[in-house]
Amino acid sequence: MCFLSSFEILSEKGNNIYVKDKTDGELFTIVKISGVSENEQVILAKKVNLRRGIVHPNVLTFYECRIEDNNVYLKQEYCALGVLSNFIQTECIDKQRHLREEFLCRIMYQIAFALKTVECFMGQLDLNNILLNNQYVIKLYNFYNFNSKDKEVKQKQIKMNQLGRIMYQLSTLKPFDKYNYIKNIECMQYSTEYKSFLIFMIKSNSELKKHLNKILSHPSVLLNSNQWAKSKCFVNDLVNNSDNAKCDYMEKLKKIRRKEAMLNLKEEVLNERERKLENKERKLCLMEHNLKEKIQQVELYLKRCRDGGRFLNSGSSKTSTDSQSSLKSPHKIPHTELDSTYVSCGASDFVPTSTKLHIEKIIKPRSFTRTMSERRITFKTSPLKDNTFNKKSSQRKSMRHSKSIEECGDINLLWKAETQYENDLQIEIIEKSEAVNNMGWTEENKKYAFDMLRLMNSEDKENTQIKHTYL
Repeated sequence: MCFLSSFEILSEKGNNIYVKDKTDGELFTIVKISGVSENEQVILAKKVNLRRGIVHPNVLTFYECRIEDNNVYLKQEYCALGVLSNFIQTECIDKQRHLREEFLCRIMYQIAFALKTVECFMGQLDLNNILLNNQYVIKLYNFYNFNSKDKEVKQKQIKMNQLGRIMYQLSTLKPFDKYNYIKNIECMQYSTEYKSFLIFMIKSNSELKKHLNKILSHPSVLLNSNQWAKSKCFVNDLVNNSDNAKCDYMEKLKKIRRKEAMLNLKEEVLNERERKLENKERKLCLMEHNLKEKIQQVELYLKRCRDGGRFLNSGSSKTSTDSQSSLKSPHKIPHTELDSTYVSCGASDFVPTSTKLHIEKIIKPRSFTRTMSERRITFKTSPLKDNTFNKKSSQRKSMRHSKSIEECGDINLLWKAETQYENDLQIEIIEKSEAVNNMGWTEENKKYAFDMLRLMNSEDKENTQIKHTYL
């Protein structure tokens, strides 16, 4: 049974046969390869089986390979718009229209994405090996083209300028001219970013594989490819000069409006800065006024200090009236003139350092006494535990006894005086020793001793309040 008997043949173009499946009505492309030896047929069948394993949204799909009557039939995916070289001729040149920038960026992105993600690249990269389906999706052929005399190349051998030349032909609809390509690109009605990137691609002679990420992440390519739609594929060139002038006028008008908007924003920023400067100026004026008032108060105080303490009471009343009058001076800035955002910090306690205070000329008040908290009384030892107390008293008594002996000349009187002195001394020593032995340094004795010391040291003994302290 013939391989083509299960399909309905729609048309033939060279070695390509466009057929329709009789069972489900799906369209396919069958490539007929004739004049191949048996060994080449076997090799070709193996390559087709290897190629069938590549499944990619931007790579042409291969289904099967059949050998009949020394002919090889390759069943492939059907692309209604064909290769890009035929697409440019039929849809652009014949109809006198160019491709939009969004569609060109979409084609560039899909080619770079296919070369980046395909597992194995075979064949050539040119307009005859890139196809478009009815949804305007790129399909990379990625196989040996038997109709072409070009040798097969590997992906490492593809240069950046090859892709740049493909995009140049799609943009200008002309063959590549290496002498005038920059001039032709500058005359195109595309954005500056796209034209500069296209010139860079053509000038670069490095491997395409190194620049694939740069193409896929380029801002202009990403933005335009996402904004693409079927209605944004072609630009009609058959327009009147008036329409071109109108488009230029609208473009210039848009630029002028953008500049006007930027100037308005800058003007608002300058107005805001001016308002802040005015607020700062008002605050500085108010601070200057407060400083002048403080300086006046200090000068009055220094004047009173130089005159002495004779007019202390009268001077205090005068300064109070002067300070009130200064606060009610006509130079004070009303609150209505201040900014709403201003917050008063009250009267300041700072004195200008330009005025020097002479401390030696300041007279202290006449009645200067220490308070109770400032008095400090210290004891080296306790007066009740003084060991030299008995010795001092005995010395004083002996001195009295010697004086009495000198004054009295009679021996009898001397004997009586001596015996009387000894008796009195023994009685006094016994009493003192009993008192010392019976009296300890208790809390009550401490309290009594400190109360007596406070009464002795105080000036106004009648109005002194006694406060007990505990050691």
